[in-house]
Amino acid sequence: MVFKCLFVLALCTCYGRLYEIFLDKEWEDFKRIYSKTYTEQDEKIRKSIWIQNIDIINRHNKEADMGHHSYRLGMNEFGDMTTKEVTRMLNVPKGYATDNVSTFLPPNNLQLPETVNWTKEGYVTPVKNQNGNCTFRPPKIGATCQGFVRVPAGDEVGLQKAVASVGPVTVSIDASLKSFYLYKEGVYDDKKCSKKMFNHFVLIVGYGKHLGKEYWLVKNSWGMSFGMDGYIMMARNQDNQCGISNQPVYPIV
Repeated sequence: MVFKCLFVLALCTCYGRLYEIFLDKEWEDFKRIYSKTYTEQDEKIRKSIWIQNIDIINRHNKEADMGHHSYRLGMNEFGDMTTKEVTRMLNVPKGYATDNVSTFLPPNNLQLPETVNWTKEGYVTPVKNQNGNCTFRPPKIGATCQGFVRVPAGDEVGLQKAVASVGPVTVSIDASLKSFYLYKEGVYDDKKCSKKMFNHFVLIVGYGKHLGKEYWLVKNSWGMSFGMDGYIMMARNQDNQCGISNQPVYPIV
């Protein structure tokens, strides 16, 4: 019995050491991939946060494998940051202009397609990384905005009609949850996501169904490491997920 206990203890110790070696290698890869540099003291803090996020990702994905979630998480450039730090870099909506604003009216006899993806039509620019800033560069102006059109708040069917008939639509959402900024793939539907707190602008560029679950195809501004090469599928017609249909708007050019 004593021998058996010693054997188990030695096995656990060996496994623990192997896992530490694995984590050390993954940590070095993480720093290299995302060009991370730290002071000696800061690296200990960042690595500790990163390990916590690794555990959260692994636990969530195991639950996803068992059918408890419709989306998976993955490591990205935010993996060494706390939720508060990520939230501080969001492009917080400050409201829309009130001049030259009209209300969206869908075309008569509009036949809604089951799937829309404006990225395939060449109407969507490449994914960029805002790095916590929304930058305006006058030399890069491609068109002049003549006004805005708002889609009625809370109307996901109306929003679907706008996306199908007009093109990409800007919306404001709650992007503060760890499950959002560590999203990797699948249809995002975290019920903890707020329908009233808006802290981030994103662009709906299409919609469809994935494994029977309706989604909005959303372009983010956090670079290609986020989600599906910069995109996320957010639950559609599921009680206004993250407040996605509260403030839809598109420009008149």
